[in-house]
Amino acid sequence: MASIGLFLAAAPAAFSAPTVVNGVATYSASENIGTKAIDASLTKIVINANVTLTGRFTAYGRNTDLTIEGKDANTSIIKGRTRSADSLSDKKAGIWKDGGGKLTVKNLKIQDQPGRGIVAWGGQLTVNSCNIVQGPNDHWTDGVHASNTGDINYSSINVFDDGTYPTMCDWVSNVKFTHRQNGAPLQIAWGQHTGGGAEKIAQDCTFTATFTASSAQNYNCGTVDWKGSKVNNDSIKLKMSGTTWTKTSSATNPPKFSFGHWNNDKVTVGAQIKVNGWSWTNSEVRKFGISTGSVSSY
Repeated sequence: MASIGLFLAAAPAAFSAPTVVNGVATYSASENIGTKAIDASLTKIVINANVTLTGRFTAYGRNTDLTIEGKDANTSIIKGRTRSADSLSDKKAGIWKDGGGKLTVKNLKIQDQPGRGIVAWGGQLTVNSCNIVQGPNDHWTDGVHASNTGDINYSSINVFDDGTYPTMCDWVSNVKFTHRQNGAPLQIAWGQHTGGGAEKIAQDCTFTATFTASSAQNYNCGTVDWKGSKVNNDSIKLKMSGTTWTKTSSATNPPKFSFGHWNNDKVTVGAQIKVNGWSWTNSEVRKFGISTGSVSSY
């Protein structure tokens, strides 16, 4: 009997592994997943309501489709670990997939990740009905990054840096963006080529400014921003409709558009943002340093 007692005392504690049926892994209890590599045999991850997974999912070099789905956009949560356990890095995200194939993310809350909310390189991305809340106040906490084909729909992006990149997604629709001091809700590029006049769509989106400052000059980015790295005579078209621009009661109005970098180490030369469906004044366009970007209608 003593040997049995010793065996029982040494048994590992129980943990809540997901159930797996026909390639679908379902999480029904909260747990710390760390950095969880998604097995190639899985086609879908499901996170039930009132379940928080602490950590992040990765699918490196995956060329097949993958869906990560919650049952409730407020209580199905992928939450970042504490900074002491997971340092800030732009190579990290709540969900990271690279390779080919399509990544679909829906009905989730992605919270406090050390880098980005969602990253999809090399394939297609669709985001539906997600809440992306990044913090604390880190300058690398972005919302959504993708290669160049994708869409974001019926979601909210409340981050301390860039919300998403029009150069990386074909359209955003019914998305609520929060604009803080750093970062832009719509960041054109940090020097990447836009595709030479490609048209991107932003429809029925809300941009809410929240930063309180003495003037708009205290914002590091406009609502639409183009950070340069020797950008020469590049252009992009933004087709915007149903846009709502607002601010909290104490916030300062940010520029609607800005070009270049606040410490002048990156400049935009001849960068052109062409806009259809949104009005602005010259005072709502900011150019840092010697940047020569411009905004016009089409």
